[in-house]
Amino acid sequence: MRGSRRSDAGASGSAIALAVERADWERVALLVLIGVARAARELPDATVDDVLALLEEEARDDRRSR
Repeated sequence: MRGSRRSDAGASGSAIALAVERADWERVALLVLIGVARAARELPDATVDDVLALLEEEARDDRRSR
């Protein structure tokens, strides 16, 4: 299983590099989002909740400063 994870990472790394070379920014953003989602899946639930709380707080602060 670990070997397949490495090949997935390598393949997505190559896909990101190719998308950047082609200036395909929507594909780059999608691949980054997929990577973040995969990483978040590995985190403990409490960590994800903490990150979401921080993002929500930051969004509230941004709305207040407008």
